[in-house]
Amino acid sequence: MPDSELMRLAESLRREQAEYRLSAPPGETEARFEFIGRFEHTAVIWQARLQALGSGRREQFIEIGPAAGERRPLTVGLALDRIDPPAILKTVIMIRNYKRLREGRHAWRA
Repeated sequence: MPDSELMRLAESLRREQAEYRLSAPPGETEARFEFIGRFEHTAVIWQARLQALGSGRREQFIEIGPAAGERRPLTVGLALDRIDPPAILKTVIMIRNYKRLREGRHAWRA
């Protein structure tokens, strides 16, 4: 089996015993990270950006962009006041458990 970015990331996460890897230091209202998940029955590396939209009645969203090899861009906006490690982990779990992900923007009210 040929070496791939996905396999290298999987091995790195396994060694670190982590679910995701930060791409940049997280800020109060935004975090960039990558993790492995599935999209249309295929394993992908999600290149994720999580945005804290603030609490209150806001439109939350998931936006999925086109694939670039094994990578796929993902932006998630949630009604959070700030980003912290539990919020990042909950986002990873949410995306992994979501069964009908499709390209484009999907919004819902908080």
